[in-house]
Amino acid sequence: MDWSSAPTRKFFEHFTVPIMLIITLLTIPWILKLASEDNKTKAIIQMREISEALELYKKDNGQYPTTEQGLMALVERPVLKPLPKSWKPHLDMIPKDPWGNEYEYRYSGSDSRYSLLSPGKDRKRSKDDIISGEEEKNKNGRPSP
Repeated sequence: MDWSSAPTRKFFEHFTVPIMLIITLLTIPWILKLASEDNKTKAIIQMREISEALELYKKDNGQYPTTEQGLMALVERPVLKPLPKSWKPHLDMIPKDPWGNEYEYRYSGSDSRYSLLSPGKDRKRSKDDIISGEEEKNKNGRPSP
């Protein structure tokens, strides 16, 4: 086939851009879905790291940080009671979730349970929240992500 002939060249000149546009439009949703799943995976990994630091804090101090002390107790010595027995830093910093939100931490105190939450992409409490911790257990008794 002679690609340099006028009719063939005109065909490709006229249809290349529309074909590329169609291919692009068909792949955008797939790319956006991958990016969204990637952010969720990053949040779950960060929450596991925070949960591991909370477990080390509890091992060192006999309980998790209070809600008032918050996750910063993993980075800086708490000044609010109860003061930890044997404080040391368990994280260099508290990361923000992939959407730029602070992780929400709550410790019930009385039954030694905590919850850790990322409000997700919509930045508010809703069904897309990512929840982890001792408070959110599945049927097998293991913490959810």
